[in-house]
Amino acid sequence: MKKSYLKWALIALAALGAAAAVWQFRQTLAGWFDWGPGPQTVTISHSVVVEKIEALGRMELIRYNFSNVVNYQQASGWMLVPDSRVILIVEGEAIGCVDFARLDSSAVQMFPDSIAITLPEPEVCVYKVDLARSRVFDTRYTMWKGAQLVDQAYKSAEAEILKSALQAGILDQTRRQAELMLQPMLEGLSGKKVRVLFPPAMSPQPG
Repeated sequence: MKKSYLKWALIALAALGAAAAVWQFRQTLAGWFDWGPGPQTVTISHSVVVEKIEALGRMELIRYNFSNVVNYQQASGWMLVPDSRVILIVEGEAIGCVDFARLDSSAVQMFPDSIAITLPEPEVCVYKVDLARSRVFDTRYTMWKGAQLVDQAYKSAEAEILKSALQAGILDQTRRQAELMLQPMLEGLSGKKVRVLFPPAMSPQPG
């Protein structure tokens, strides 16, 4: 089987509901304490930090939108019979997430003047072809196998979305967005310097 792809075009990169996520997190944290009048000295315990960050669950932080023309070919196996070919115009997306529910209690370290939090590794939690915005542009020599080849072409395009998102740095962007969301919130409430860390990065292996 032979597959040929034109270069994927990354047409948009945006924080998914960044303002909404910060608002949600601020509302969650606001319920931790009884805010009375006058200056407040806030003490955040280790267990509270772990519990409340876990409560955020899996959060979608970054979306990559892709557009591509996919040329999918399948060898006929016969010298005089042309290869089957399907050409798709594909729109798709990949979303980077951090699953805060996987936070381990040992990942939060409390110091007199700082807090260090090691978050779970980011992941590509969604990668898919948007079938409503994608279409078959052309088919050649598919005979009775047309529907099957179109389905295979879409599956190959979906795998390519994941590969392209990883190559474009979606995991690094997700790490940065998680840090930008958590750090100022915890620093503002605790009065301590907060370091948001991740486990040592490994080279992603797309499936």
